[in-house]
Amino acid sequence: MITNILPLLRCPLCGGAFSKKENSLVCEKRHTYDVARQGYVNFVPGQKEMFYKKELFESRAKVFEAGVYAPVVARVSEAIGRFAKKENPVLLDAGCGEGYYTKNVCDQMAMTRIGFDLSKDAVRLAARGQEAAHFFAADLKRIPMQDHCVDILLDIFTPCRRDFL
Repeated sequence: MITNILPLLRCPLCGGAFSKKENSLVCEKRHTYDVARQGYVNFVPGQKEMFYKKELFESRAKVFEAGVYAPVVARVSEAIGRFAKKENPVLLDAGCGEGYYTKNVCDQMAMTRIGFDLSKDAVRLAARGQEAAHFFAADLKRIPMQDHCVDILLDIFTPCRRDFL
């Protein structure tokens, strides 16, 4: 399934295009990233332990599943429906956490859904049993996406540093 979005991705180290070789993404300069069994790709291998722990994302997922943030999803979906005019737009959720918004905004609209988070634990949780979206562990300062390929950018609850903009 990741093969469908390969043209949208680029190597976070050199900016090169990827090809799929067996169960890995390999760029033109041979930087290699494995596709995990759960379907996500870690573009920040060897990262230090995260401040945000797996338990945080699991408990937050329970809050989301209880419908507490359903009104937020509805309002974001409404805005996307009003402004996203392209057929099958590409949605990028920067700081997707466990993937709640990536999976649920405009859930009836055909779109390519991609979520990035620095936390591998969060991305692993987001990717579990997921086929309608793609999830990646990545540094938001080096999002591995080609230029001008994203139609909808979500950044909900993600602290944004001034040097990121």
